[in-house]
Amino acid sequence: MLGKGLNFAHFINTTDEILEETGASGTGMIWNPLSNGRLASGLADVPKYLEYDIPIGMGIDGQASADDSDPFENMRLGMYAVRMKYRDAKAMMPIDVLRMHTIETAKVFGIEDQMGSLEVGKFGGFIILDPRQMETSPVIHPIEHVVLTQSIANLEAVIVGGEISVQRGDFLHVDYDEVKNQVTERVARVREKLEAVKAEGFRPGGLWSLQDYMFELEEQRHGKERASQ
Repeated sequence: MLGKGLNFAHFINTTDEILEETGASGTGMIWNPLSNGRLASGLADVPKYLEYDIPIGMGIDGQASADDSDPFENMRLGMYAVRMKYRDAKAMMPIDVLRMHTIETAKVFGIEDQMGSLEVGKFGGFIILDPRQMETSPVIHPIEHVVLTQSIANLEAVIVGGEISVQRGDFLHVDYDEVKNQVTERVARVREKLEAVKAEGFRPGGLWSLQDYMFELEEQRHGKERASQ
């Protein structure tokens, strides 16, 4: 199955043999630092993977396991984690994660001729940021500033296919309030079903089970601390 038509997600528990075969086959991967940190999955050794010529893009893996759909936070977390691992700022630079979140991801999916960079004939998907904030440093180096200080709160506009879809927080083609209401209602219904299942003595699987388990650990830890006090 290995080859350009296959891409791994996360790709953390690897061996040198796995990395060698992956790189030689042209198989790529999508790195998801926010999800990996949220679920305590581990850290992908991206600098080492690159030595094996493995194509690497970046993603957030959705709110199911990353909580916050913010690619800027995702870039920072990944870069900082790699820097801490290697104790070397040069191990991962802002331009590296910015490329991974744009053109390198397009390459992993084989669509770099359509998107991933601003060029004539491409799809025309990009964002516009207002980088001026009192709580961040002034703009000295644009690329570093985008990666190190920006967030979705800085979005002035989102352009998809050459058309503005979001402008200053307003969704122009989607009833966002209705979407939020539906999400709230659906999550409430799911929680009701989970509580009913638990009442019958069953433990739900998947992410809900993992979250419950993590909350239980927190309660146990804080309970022990309170008892010791």
